[in-house]
Amino acid sequence: MTHAIRAALKLTVVAGIVAGMSCDQSTGLKGPTSGALRVTLTTPNADDGAILFVVSGGAIDSVTTTDATMQMMASQATPKMILVRGTLASGVIARVWVADVNATHSASVLQVAANATYAQRATTGYSVVIAP
Repeated sequence: MTHAIRAALKLTVVAGIVAGMSCDQSTGLKGPTSGALRVTLTTPNADDGAILFVVSGGAIDSVTTTDATMQMMASQATPKMILVRGTLASGVIARVWVADVNATHSASVLQVAANATYAQRATTGYSVVIAP
């Protein structure tokens, strides 16, 4: 193979790579981005001791609490049921680790209990939001 042919082949390969890269950028296609989403609790009470909620949407890898004094249990099934126990207040109570932070996730409060007695409370006024 002559030097001119090799140079032409190299130029063709480089042009193909650049064209492929520009196609990817122009379509805006990106793969999923894994990471953590915050679980934010809104409560009307100052003495909650446990909350059971369900998270649905995209794939969930794991769940962690944001406070070492809280305990957490999560089901293996999808949608994922999560129980957080401890002294709860409005704010971020957990992180949900997901395969794609851009997927839509939602949560619903199922049960709430008082801190001292663990007496079940009405869920009116409670909400759990899943967000980046």
